Amino acid sequence: MRVFLTGGTGFVGLALAEHLQKAGHQVDICAPQGPLPWMTACLPPGSAYHSADIRDGDRLAALMRDTAPDLVIHAAAATPDGQREAAGNAAEIVDINVGGTATVIECAAACGVARGMALSSVAVYGRTLDQADLLTEDLPPQPQTLYAITKTAAEALALRLGQVHNIAVLAPRLGVLWG
Repeated sequence: MRVFLTGGTGFVGLALAEHLQKAGHQVDICAPQGPLPWMTACLPPGSAYHSADIRDGDRLAALMRDTAPDLVIHAAAATPDGQREAAGNAAEIVDINVGGTATVIECAAACGVARGMALSSVAVYGRTLDQADLLTEDLPPQPQTLYAITKTAAEALALRLGQVHNIAVLAPRLGVLWG
């Protein structure tokens, strides 16, 4: 299977690309800038790197047309902390996390991709661990940070656009990751 992976030079993206490659899949990694020198050693052999910003629909669509993926995995995200939230770049974070998600799913639809995955986060639950011992999908979202708010919106948007464009889209919520 051929996989187009946005955010492929991030922590989650690199691990996912490596796993997919080891499972025998061809991986096209998409990120705005090339991998840093230390990342080059981490990139799976046989994977291809493509430079693109997920907000650039023309570039993204051209890459998807050229690579003809069977599956698009959207792992790109801006992950601000409280200090970055307060720095006054909220519009850019929303543009990346929400607008970028719309662009990725719409480009996949325009290029005839039948399956997509938009990685979400357990951050959408907010501080529900204070109220529940176990996070389950039926807990209502209670996002409390800009990141969580944008992931909640991006998740809903990806699922809706999947319905609109007849693409099977999943939005798994990743838990706490350590690296």
